[in-house]
Amino acid sequence: MKICIVSSIGEQTYQGKYAERKLQWSPFWDLALFRENSPIDAVDYYQISRTGTLSPNPNRHIYTIGILISNHLKTPSNKIVIMNSFDDNYSFDDVDVVIISTTHGTTNWEYRLIDILKKLKSKGIKSIIGGIGIKKLYLRNIQIFSSILSLATGYIIISDNGLSKLSWAVDNIHICYGCEIIEIEDKYILSCDDFSLKDIDESLHSKHTVLITQTGCVYDCAFCGYKDKYKSHSFFDLSEIKKTLVTMSKTNKQGLNHLRFADETFNVDNERVINLCEFIKTQNFDFHWSCFLRADNISLELIKALSASKCDFVSIGVESGSTFMQGIMNKNIDLNKLKQSISELQNAGIIVNISLMVGFLGETDLTIKETMNYIASCKSDLARVNVWTPARNEKNQSLFNEYDFQNENDTWFHKSLSESQAINFAKEIYMMDESTIFIPPFSSIFDQWPVLSSYGLSKEEILRVFRNYYIESKTVEKSKLKRRVVNNESNE
Repeated sequence: MKICIVSSIGEQTYQGKYAERKLQWSPFWDLALFRENSPIDAVDYYQISRTGTLSPNPNRHIYTIGILISNHLKTPSNKIVIMNSFDDNYSFDDVDVVIISTTHGTTNWEYRLIDILKKLKSKGIKSIIGGIGIKKLYLRNIQIFSSILSLATGYIIISDNGLSKLSWAVDNIHICYGCEIIEIEDKYILSCDDFSLKDIDESLHSKHTVLITQTGCVYDCAFCGYKDKYKSHSFFDLSEIKKTLVTMSKTNKQGLNHLRFADETFNVDNERVINLCEFIKTQNFDFHWSCFLRADNISLELIKALSASKCDFVSIGVESGSTFMQGIMNKNIDLNKLKQSISELQNAGIIVNISLMVGFLGETDLTIKETMNYIASCKSDLARVNVWTPARNEKNQSLFNEYDFQNENDTWFHKSLSESQAINFAKEIYMMDESTIFIPPFSSIFDQWPVLSSYGLSKEEILRVFRNYYIESKTVEKSKLKRRVVNNESNE
């Protein structure tokens, strides 16, 4: 059987995010650097400085899901082709089935999927569609889902992780003439997945990749729906993770430069993390790595283990420098203790990024000032400021009621803050004249650092890229403000 795997529907770019932005968020977006009227992030910035142009970067997005699916279906009788994203020029000659993941999608990916299915239908090719995207459509947008259902011939698997049913779907695709929906309970078991690149085309051997070591979350922050998504928390078998690290490293012909542990909170169990760090150190892998850390579970023993195993940077969710907001968010971090932890991480040679959120229920100009004061005092290397995106759920219903939350014409407000005010506050925080470097607006450190590392840059060189970007973006914004003042004075 000839199988074509489509790992993603398009590749999300910084420019694509800008194109699908909410217009009321433009004032914050406009703090980004622009080239030819398009925003660029730190990776784009480095690429332009190196080559003079913003050329396509084949190493920027490597979606591991295609590799996992290929290894899962590997048999002597299956011939498998992997596309990192859909290729319009691919002929699909003799293809029996196309497997499409919707876990990674770019702007308007739903309509792109419809176009893909029309092409497959015209050629009489069956498909198996799965991933987080199609599950969300099934649950929330029946109109678009129905359009997809009417065009597809094969199976639609409703699951966050559908590998457990995929072999069955492939084996039975020849007797499926309409489109059948398969709903399965999500259970992610690492031992079922094979991350080996041994039989994978070398073009998909990326110098950076990701791995998760657990599902669910033991914490229950008020703004986060992750705990609702995964009803329980579970660790993957540590011995399987160690085997996977060896496999990922040894079979990568390009050489792995950076590994991101993508767990929501990597250090739920410090003893477990230290054990893994000691293994990484013992194996003397070439790659450096990064992770999310929970702020109130950072010990000196953990820091020493991170440093000794080539952890380049960590990102810590602080959200707010206000004790009042910490309580409302159910975060409850000891902010003074975190300052000490940040200093200890930096002394161990680990770059620290803090993540902040503006606009949550209860936020005021006073809590924003407290956050700005905290940023100035904690002296993290990098920071990201996010604007809260409301997501109603049962646990927050009383908060929504208490703060009289309203959403009209796709713009939210509550009795202590409006969306437009939150945007202005995010802009004010970004423009702080302090030693902390803010990463580009509406971007993730984890979408940029690993790619920069894949170019062979050291952590100091990567930090310099972010610093230069930030200095230039602030300089441009100050110039724009100065011109506005001059124009206003002239008009008067």
